[in-house]
Parts: sequence; C-alpha cells; structure tokens
Amino acid sequence: MSAPRKLVFFSDAIFLGGAEEYLKLLVPEMSREKYQPRVALTQRPDTQPLAEFFKRQKIEVDFVETHSKSPLQNFLAPLRYFRQQRPLIVHFNLNNSFGCFFPVLAAFFSGVPWKLATEHLAFELASGKRAGVRTKKLVKKILTFCLDYTIAVSQANKRLLVKDYRIDPFRIKLIRNCIDVEKYAFSQQGRIRVRREFGISDDQFLVGTVARFSFQKGHKFTIEAIPKIREAFPQTRFLFVGDGPEGESLHSRIQELQLEPYVIFAGVREDIGSILSAMDLFLLTSIFEGLPLSVLEAMAAGLPVIATHVSGTPEAVLHNRTGLLIPPSDSFAVSKTVIELLSNPERRRGMGEQGRALVRKHFSKSFMVKQVEDIYDNLIAENQKTAVVPSPSSKPPKASILVLSWNKKELLKECLDALELAVEYDGGGHEIILVDNGSTDGTQDYVRIHYPNVRIIELDRNYRFCRANNIGVKCSKNEIVVLLNNDVIVERGFLRPLLKGFEHPDIFAVTSQIFNYDHSKIREETGKTFGTLVFGCVHVGHTQPNGIDEQREYVPVFYAGGGSSAYSREKFLALGGFDEIYNPGYVEDTDISYRAWKAGYRVLFCPNSKVIHKHRSTNASQLGNPKIDYLISRNLFIFFWQNVNSAKLFIRHLVQLPLRVLLDISRGHFAILKAFMGALVKIPLILWNRLRSSCPNRLSDEEALAVIDSWFFYRHKYLVNGQRAGSARKILMISKRLPKLGFDGSWVLVNLIKGLSVHHEITLLSFTETDDEKPYVDYLARFCRKVKTITLYPYRQELKSSFLFSKLLAFVHAFLLMRKEVHNELKNGDYDLVHCEYLHTLNFIPNLSRFPSLLTHHEVLSLAHQRSFQKAAHFIQKASLFLKWKITQSYEKRVCRKVKSIVTLSPVDQEYLKSQLKVNEPKTLPSGVDLDFFNPIPGLEEIPNSLVFVGYFKHPPNVEAVQYFFRQIWPDLISLIPEIKITLIGRYPPSEILAYSQKDSVTFADYVPDLRPYLQQSAVFVAPIISGAGLRGKILEAMAMEKAIVATRRCIEGFPFRHDQEVMIADQVQDFIHYVVKLLRDPAKRKELGQKARAKVELEFGAECFTAGYEKLYQELFQ
Repeated sequence: MSAPRKLVFFSDAIFLGGAEEYLKLLVPEMSREKYQPRVALTQRPDTQPLAEFFKRQKIEVDFVETHSKSPLQNFLAPLRYFRQQRPLIVHFNLNNSFGCFFPVLAAFFSGVPWKLATEHLAFELASGKRAGVRTKKLVKKILTFCLDYTIAVSQANKRLLVKDYRIDPFRIKLIRNCIDVEKYAFSQQGRIRVRREFGISDDQFLVGTVARFSFQKGHKFTIEAIPKIREAFPQTRFLFVGDGPEGESLHSRIQELQLEPYVIFAGVREDIGSILSAMDLFLLTSIFEGLPLSVLEAMAAGLPVIATHVSGTPEAVLHNRTGLLIPPSDSFAVSKTVIELLSNPERRRGMGEQGRALVRKHFSKSFMVKQVEDIYDNLIAENQKTAVVPSPSSKPPKASILVLSWNKKELLKECLDALELAVEYDGGGHEIILVDNGSTDGTQDYVRIHYPNVRIIELDRNYRFCRANNIGVKCSKNEIVVLLNNDVIVERGFLRPLLKGFEHPDIFAVTSQIFNYDHSKIREETGKTFGTLVFGCVHVGHTQPNGIDEQREYVPVFYAGGGSSAYSREKFLALGGFDEIYNPGYVEDTDISYRAWKAGYRVLFCPNSKVIHKHRSTNASQLGNPKIDYLISRNLFIFFWQNVNSAKLFIRHLVQLPLRVLLDISRGHFAILKAFMGALVKIPLILWNRLRSSCPNRLSDEEALAVIDSWFFYRHKYLVNGQRAGSARKILMISKRLPKLGFDGSWVLVNLIKGLSVHHEITLLSFTETDDEKPYVDYLARFCRKVKTITLYPYRQELKSSFLFSKLLAFVHAFLLMRKEVHNELKNGDYDLVHCEYLHTLNFIPNLSRFPSLLTHHEVLSLAHQRSFQKAAHFIQKASLFLKWKITQSYEKRVCRKVKSIVTLSPVDQEYLKSQLKVNEPKTLPSGVDLDFFNPIPGLEEIPNSLVFVGYFKHPPNVEAVQYFFRQIWPDLISLIPEIKITLIGRYPPSEILAYSQKDSVTFADYVPDLRPYLQQSAVFVAPIISGAGLRGKILEAMAMEKAIVATRRCIEGFPFRHDQEVMIADQVQDFIHYVVKLLRDPAKRKELGQKARAKVELEFGAECFTAGYEKLYQELFQ
C-alpha cells in the first residue's frame, strides 16, 4: 500500500461557529491509512479550543498568520508553509468567503496539486446591498480561478455560486452539511438536568435557539416576537445558546422589553445534545445561511423546527413535514408560527419524528465523510494516472447510471425501482445518480427519502438536456456512463450486455433496444437508428431489429439515443460532450455519435439490452409535439452544416435543398422553411464551432456513413478484418447478365461459379432479360447459396410495340432495383468479398477500394473505342469516335477505382489498364473451359463444307465481324466452293445481319440449348473479329471440341496460340479465304489442328486452372 497522502485543512476562523463544527466533524474521520491530515489555523484566543480538540485527536495543528494588517505577510506566511509541507491536497474551510484569499493564492503559486474549498456562506452577498459587493465578487472570481473545486454545503449555495459568481457547475461539488446524529439524540436525563438547571418546570414550554450572536442569525426578530408569544402562552421560556458581537445589544433589548425573567442566555455550551433535549421547539431566524448545522442538530434531537426560508435551510426543514418555514426579518411571522405549533402538540411530535428520520437518512456524518473522501480519492487517482494502457479484463466495467429529471417526480418511482433492481441483479458496484434539472415539485426530497442510495446532483435551474447531462458525466466516477431519461424503465438484465459491448477500446457508445410502454401503440423507437440524406435534408429514425441482429449481438447504428445508452466517459468528455447549440434539445446525441464515428470510435446497438420508454411523456407535455418536430428539423440542419466536410455531400445538399423547400411550400407545408430559418440564425456559432473543433477526423463522411449503414463495411473495418476461422468464405457475385452454358460467352462464369462453390458460399445477383430464363436460374441455384435476379424487360411483348422511352424506363427501373438489392446485401449480408463481373456492374456498388473486392473486366471498352477511332477513315466519323473513346476512358478510369483489384482476361487489356487508366497492378487470369462438357461427341459426323460462327449479337464487335465476313469474304468462298454453308449462332441478331440469310447456305440459330452438336458437325469454326478488346471465350469451346479454326489476330489476342499449330491466323481477306478453303478440302489438316488445339486447351485453359487463379487472388484480397 502507498504511503498516506498529506492533506491540509486550512481554516479562516478567528472565532468558533458552525463552520468550525464542520471541521471537527470531518477531520477526525479521515482514514489514517490513506491520508495524513493536518490543520492550519490562525492563532487567536478564540481558536485555541479548536486547536486543543484536534491535538486530543492526535492531529497535527499548525498556526499560520493570515489575518495581520499586512497583505504581503498574509500571502508570504502561507506560501512558506505550503512549500515546507508540500501537501497533495489543501482543503480550505471558508466561514467567510474571503478570509482565505491570500492562502488560496499562496497555494496556487506554490504549486499545490489540488486545491478545494468548502463554501459555507456564499449568501453573504445574496442581496447585493452590502458594501463592496462588486469588489468582493471580483475577489471571488480570482479565488475560483485558483481553486480546482468548490464544495457547496447546500443546493441553494451552489445555485448562487453558479448564478452570481459564474462558476462552472462542474467545478462545484454539492456535499450538504451533516452531523454526528448519535451525539444529538434525545436524552431524557439530559432534558431533566438542563430544565432543572434553568428552573424550567414540566408544564412550561422551552423555545430555544443555538447560534452565534451575529447579524446573520437575526436574533433580534426572535426577541421582538417574544411579547406576542407570551400573550398566548405566558408559561413559555426562551433559551439563547451562544455568544458573539451582537450579544450586548440583544441583552439591552431584552431589558428594554422587560423580558429578563423569561429569557435565558446560556453562553457557549459543550452539552448541546442535552440543551436540545430540554427544548420543546427550536427557532432559527437567520437572514442568510449555508445549511445550518444547528437545525440538523435540533432535528436529530426530535425537535420541530421553525426557520426562515433562506439559502439552504429549506433543504433540511421541509415545510409542514419537519417544521415550518417563515419569511426572514419578520417578527410577526415568528410569533404566529410559534403560537401555531405550541397549540398543537401532535403536530409538533409528528414533525419531530419526521425530522429525526430525515436527518438519520440524509444528514449523517458518515454520508458526508464518504462523499468528501470520494473526492479526495478521485483527485489522488487523477494524480497517479499514467500513459500505461490497462490490461484487458474479463470483467465488465462499472457504470455510473445517470437519470436526468426535471419535475415529473411521479415518473421516477418506476424508473428508479427498476434501476435499483437491475444494479442488484448485475452484482452491484454501479452508482446511480439523479441529475435534477432544478425541479420545483419536490423531486430532490422525494428521492432523498425513498432512494437513499441514489446520489443526487442538484442543479440550480433547468439547464436542459445537453448541459445537465454534461455536468452529470463530469461528476460521475466510473469509466462508463449510462444516460437515462426519467421516463425510461429498464429491464432487469439490461446492464450486463450493455457494458459487455465495451470490451474493445474503440467503443464510444452502446445503445439499448427500446420498447413501448403502451404495447398497443406503433413502435416508433427501437434503438436501432439510421441516418441518411433524403432530397437535400438529413433524415434520422429507427428501424426494426431482426433475428440477425440478435445473433450478431452488436451492430453499428447512426447514433446512440441520449436517454437509453451507455457511453465511454473518457471519450464523451474528449469529444466535448453534448453540444449546447442544439438547446433546448434533440439531435445532440446524433451529433456526438457522428463525431465519434468520424474520430474512429464505434457506436453500437445491443438488442439484448432492453428498456421501455414512455415516448414523449416529458417533453411533449412541456413543449408540445409541433415544437418538438420543429426542433428536430432545425437541429438536423445544424447537424449537417456543423459536421459534414464532404464537398460532394454539401453540393448535393445545396442543390437539392431549394427543390425540397419549394416542393413543401407548394403543398402548403411551411415547417421546413421555419426550421431552415431557425438554423440559419445560428450560422455564426456553427462556423465558430467548426473553426475551434480539435477532434481528429479519422474517417471521411463517406467512410463513416458506409460503416454505419453497411454490415460489410463495418465487419471488414472493425471485426478482425473480416477473417473467418475456417477456409469457407461468403462471396457476393454481381453479373450484368445471367451466366448460361452454351452461348453468349457467359459460360465462363458458369464454370467459375461451379469451381468456387466447392469451397465458398456464393450469392449471385444478376439481370435477366426476360422471365423465360428461369431454367438457367434453377441450374445456377445448385451451386449458389442464393440467386437473385432482376428482369430487365418483364413485359417484353408489350415493349416490342411501345416507344423507346418505355423501354428506357424499364431499364432504369431495373437499374435502380439492382442498386437496391446490392445495397441490401451489403447492409445485411455477412460477406467476405464482393466479386463483380463486367464493367457496368460497378455502377451498382459503393466504393469498395479498401475492402476485399474485384472486377472481372471482360473487355476494356476504351481500348476497343480507341481502336475504332484509329481505324476510322472519315473526319466526322473519326471526331465522333474520338469523343466516344475519351468519354469512355474517363468513365472506365473512374469506376475502376471502386474495387480493390481488377482481373483482365488478356495481357493486352492488362497493359492498357496499367498504362492508360493508371489501374494499380491489374491481374490477368486467362479464361477456362469445362473440358468434361466440351468434348468431341462420338458418332456425330461432320457436315462437309460447313462453317460455324458463334457470338452474342448485342456485342458490337460480333456484328462488325459478321458484316466484314459477308461483305468481303463470303462472296469469294461461294465462288470457290458453291456448296459451302454457314450457321450463325447467337441471340438477338439485328435486322442488318438477318438480311444475309440465304436458304440452304446461310442459316441463323437464335438460341440453342446445347452448342456442342453444332460445333461437332461443322467442318471449320470461323472468327473474323476485327474490332473490340478482351478475350473471346468461344474459341476455347471450339478448340475443346477439336475444331479447326480460322481467326483474326484480334480474335486470339491474349491467347498463346500459334499459327498453323492450334489455329490458322488470317488478318487479310485473301488469307482468310485461303485458309478456310484449304481446311475444307483437307480433312487431315483439320484433324491435326483440332487435336493440337484440344491439347493446348487441356494444358493451359481448363476450368480448374481458371478457378485456381481466382482462389489464389481471393486469398490475397482476404489478407
């Protein structure tokens, strides 16, 4: 255990009074194991008894002169003392607000680590009428600057310190005066002894007061009331205990009124317990007070009390319960109330009993000592803080649970009953704090009496939601603060899952699931919050939790509601707490949560922590629903202007907002305009807040919104980089058209899905052109966990005869549906990687460049357009193609940045992406073919002189290839081999292609269920591709079927095929004709080429090789 810390109690006393009784009560109770207390006094005859008392308690006493005529001496003496003693804490005891001015300055300049003062009589300046008020207030501000904390002995005292002296409420600790209750307990023997000593018979009333004879105590008003009291009760005697500067004048007035036989001046007495036991009624007519100890002592003795309604007195004397309160400086009120109580013994007895119970519950010295020691302990802990990161603990942290209340004390019973049960259920150790926002309905007393374990922070007025909670958080002592409204009822087990959420150091807040108090009402609040920008305006709200949320236990939310959430105290204070720009309330919790997200912290929703909320049961009755709706709308504007830094979002806001306002006004809705104007007047403060903000932005607005809204982003950023324990991964695959075997090139994707499905779970999102493609969906479902399709043209027959505009609308609708599906999957799905097939699918995804994601770029469009431009002959055509090339290049460059990796199917595409589009390290994974499926079919003979072409005719290079073939190659082939035939296989051939159809020689097959028979029966496969880019997968199918192939160099670009080995390459028209004719007339050569082609494909282009390449890339992305 560490050595006891040196603690100096410094008193300004030059005479003895209630403030010195406070020291006598407090100092001896300090733990000697933790503290080494000393008392510093001014040496005066009147303070000698106090010094002797502490010496008897074996407490060191030092005499330091601070009341000499020399201000310099009053400063230097304590300065030398503090430098000699080097205490950790100096606790000043201020009977007079200014008596310790120079010692406080000395402590400040001598470097005492912690300086605090107990303020007993702040009300000395309450009226503002006494001499030197302004000077004294200035002195008080200097004192406050030098002190770390001020202890107020009453709520009224604290209220004055805040209001008149402008002291920050955080720097004021409210610890009410307390007493040694047992010392003042009623004693029958003491009563008999004292009454016998003063000659008071049993049938006489004894009305008394114990107080220093000073202007403050107002004894003269008691004296002036005595004649009236004696008229009603002649047998009454009056006892004055104490002395002081007003003693002589009081004696004189008694003599003038000829009251000597009925008034007893007992002087200073040590047997106050017996003195009080002898009385029948206690009277205190102070003009101002702190929280008078004499009243508490009288109540401990079971006496009814009559006291003036000043300062902190009403916090102990509860009118008509423990006594009666009267106006100050009013002799008539004194006589009237004394007569009233002397006439009613039952009422006196009842007040005495309630007073005794109240003092025992709330004003026992053990309670005060504990609160003061807690302050000392917190200061010591603060002094011992180091930069060492604490080791993780398996135990959940302890919480300070703050309940904010303003009047409505009827709501507190359910709230606090449930809360105490929840704390007990969790094993205790948590503190419950009521932050009372200046209630006027007796909330404080109600809680003090019925919930003695609840700590109360009594604010002097209603500071509204933001400031009151900020004060409460600052005054709390545990590392987690739970903020609750007084209309929230917690379930018994709400606390443990809430606190468990703080296992990671970057958690800012965890919010509970909210249920309605009235189950018949629509559930407007759930705790699972969201935020989005809708038509220029921020929109926030609650969504319904689901089963997946409960499985995940904690999910990201836009904000943690300030009335049902737990916050990291350290992070809350570092972010500046709730911003008071939102006063009187609403959206402040959204503001601090969003700032926390951008600072790199997390805000989570815990569905297993459950609370019940009486929705708008507090504010609605005070503000009204229209006012609340206005505040929310206004504050959302403030929130956006104050927190959003993204130029893109701001431009969107500024462009869309006027349209939104005009739309609302056109509908007769003016609320948004009023809210906008209400926010506009706060622009100077918003700009100031933005300038002075020191909070680091570790996330951009886009990044913050993404991780809040999408489980994919959140999981990969925060949950161990999205890693799983096993090797199986969940893949979201997006394709612009449905993968199908047999045609349009998408068979490559079918093979890839089949291969990847062995080790991974695949969800496929794809467009279908019509509803007729369901069989292909069913086939893919055998390999995918889920297949979701969106039909481009669901009403195909109707659209055939409709305008282009209708088709465009259908396409746009499908486009938006796909974006929504992708968003929903990323938002809710548990995916490890997003795999996009075809460039245009990047339009449906957010920016995934920092997360596992890839694009298979089948054809680099800007490369294809560049080649078309270079080949164009006419100036107009060339200019048009140049523009198309550059626009496409800009688009392609932009969207390719949305994924982390890009896969091309040829080295040419790879090089173009790297050099022209500046794509970082694109990969090349040559396509693969299912060699088991595409295999020569035994017994199916070739048809002599037959050719075949396969291509998807919505792909322009295929159309250009067919046009090139029929315009320049086909006529010569007909003349050389009249019986030659060609079959063109491909969906959606345009009319200009169908025009080449000739009976018996040129036939078209729009759709074939199985391509293999067509390839098997054709003698030669032709591929006259002259434009475009990318890899032509159809050539692999033909090679796998051992077909002889004549192709252009452009067609085999990216393949390692050699001329006259696996394929005949012909870029010139005559060469193409020559090789086709040669192969048709030479079966042996056809067979040789086909076998070599099959061997090459088996070696390098099997589907397994293609899948293995993606598996390797996946692993790289996961790392």
